[in-house]
Amino acid sequence: MITLSVKNLLLIFLFIIFFAGCGSEPGKQIIFKAEKSLHHAERLFNTASIKPDLNDIETWRNVKDAYLNTITYCYTHLDSLTVDSFQTERKDLESVAFMATSRLASIYYADRKFDSSVIILNQLLSLTKLSDRALLSSQSNLARAYHADGDWTSGIDIYKSMLSTFYPPIDGENNIIKEVLNLPIELLRINIRLQNIVNTFEATESTRNYYQRLIAEWPHTDLEKEARRLLAGLLADFARWDDAIETISAIKDSTGQTRMPEAMRIADFLSRGKNNHKEAITMYEGLLERADDSALLANIYIKIAIANFNKESYSECRETLKFVKDNYFAYYKSTPLPQQYLALSLEKQNEWNRAEDEYQWLITNFPNTEMAFEAYLTIAGHYENLKNSQLTDLWYSKANEFYKKMQTEQRGTSIEASAISYQAEVARRRGEWENAAKLLEELFRRFPDQEVGIRALKSAIDIYRGKLNNPAKADSLQSLARTGT
Repeated sequence: MITLSVKNLLLIFLFIIFFAGCGSEPGKQIIFKAEKSLHHAERLFNTASIKPDLNDIETWRNVKDAYLNTITYCYTHLDSLTVDSFQTERKDLESVAFMATSRLASIYYADRKFDSSVIILNQLLSLTKLSDRALLSSQSNLARAYHADGDWTSGIDIYKSMLSTFYPPIDGENNIIKEVLNLPIELLRINIRLQNIVNTFEATESTRNYYQRLIAEWPHTDLEKEARRLLAGLLADFARWDDAIETISAIKDSTGQTRMPEAMRIADFLSRGKNNHKEAITMYEGLLERADDSALLANIYIKIAIANFNKESYSECRETLKFVKDNYFAYYKSTPLPQQYLALSLEKQNEWNRAEDEYQWLITNFPNTEMAFEAYLTIAGHYENLKNSQLTDLWYSKANEFYKKMQTEQRGTSIEASAISYQAEVARRRGEWENAAKLLEELFRRFPDQEVGIRALKSAIDIYRGKLNNPAKADSLQSLARTGT
């Protein structure tokens, strides 16, 4: 009797497993077909990317159709995989939908079809229950697509919801989610761009409160330290130097001292922010004793030289730079800063011939730098002040030729942006206001989502309104500042 019961229980158990397996088999088949569809789309994408010509309409239509087929298949079968019975399979299917949608949204974004990116990302978020990094990525991409499409309000709302959803900004492995941690500053930057004074004030307060909350609620953690660094940067942006110094002074090392990077930053705040160059130099000199790396030592000495320059101790500035050149030659040659301040200090002491030689050396050896770009204007400006029209014209012509060369060679980079900006500055100095405005517009068109482009647009608006007496054009550009398109 007992033996019979055991056999019956065993049969029942096998019966349940058999039918459970049959029940899960359709789920596995759905996942298999979804992954196969995604693999096919990825293969087409990789083939098309070998020669990424977005004008090859037929090829990229096939790529988009492949991803759309994958997405459609996933959504068609989502209801077949209920959360109660197919929790794992449903999560896998949502993961496939996420990967296909992310890829297709990026293709639409590259095509500047931002509305299409918005549609498929909204669909993904509404039909699935994503979490963690997948949710973060999808929401972030959606916000960027809204902004690119000129809908700033919707994008801002998503960013605000992300701050709430991902609080504190750490993942399941206790790693800081930097993208979320930086969001309050990004929201502030957006409101400044939109020139919304009320919202900018609110964003400033919200940003400060967000980081102060993290500092208070997560003491003695890496999250607190990162929040302090970002808050100090925000305070410095508003010239609240003492508050910024107090905020990062609390970031200590194992010996109880303010950490070396933060101590360097405090000295920078003293020098560049508070113009307390003497105290900054004293602090830099104290940091020399803590530095255990030649590159760091050289960097500190250069900062001492710059602080000496700023307090008008030009001979001491050059003496310090000579010490760096003699003792840290490799580092000296790796950065244009020493060369720039060597030239500047000579210029300040009216040794122009030597200064001009050093500026030209800077231009020759560090052509892809802001310092080289600025050196052309410095030399041209010197001769302009002397009323030497021949040399003034010569150097402005050299400058423009150089800037145009850099613009052509460095397309899509920050160097190109600088090249256009400096061409506009030459036009401004020469009183060529129409040309200056057009160059600034070009700079915005090339870099509409970057600070350099946004500043250029504002400058162009000022020129059209104030110098060219063209308020209609200024108003037209003003609308671009709000929409970003």
